[in-house]
Amino acid sequence: MGYASINTARSALSTILGPIEGNKIGEHDLVTRLMRGIGKLRPPSPRYSSTCDVSKLLDIFKKWPDNSVLSLKQLSFKLVALLALTTAQRVQTLAAILVSKIVWNEPIEIIITAQLKTTSVKRPDKPLLISSFSPDDKLCVTKALRTYIDKTRSLRNCDQLLISFVSP
Repeated sequence: MGYASINTARSALSTILGPIEGNKIGEHDLVTRLMRGIGKLRPPSPRYSSTCDVSKLLDIFKKWPDNSVLSLKQLSFKLVALLALTTAQRVQTLAAILVSKIVWNEPIEIIITAQLKTTSVKRPDKPLLISSFSPDDKLCVTKALRTYIDKTRSLRNCDQLLISFVSP
């Protein structure tokens, strides 16, 4: 078993069982020494062994034609990818974006009103701020966002930003 599994068992035992020699089981000297040893023998491994190369995706977007001539499918993929890269938000957050909650200033401000996994009373969600990327219009998320909203205006029957490009 790995360190994380043993540490979970240690925590559960510490919660369920009473103290030994005046200490919680998880804080007992022998248990802490054991956990240190396990940590050295079987150190926790990172969740991901590699990351994707974002430049490959950006190179594809650079080769695509202007946003106005992209298909709805391509524009949807591009917008979602650029939003994910520029905001570093969860899919749940991107799906919760409402067109009526987009404030068209510079930077563009997107107010999320939905209850999200990361929302709490102590830490309300901050608005997403998206700036223009002037070096390359094909990689500018604000231009993709404007084009997407214009292109989907006639298809939209709800306030959700992201709508399906496949007909029911």
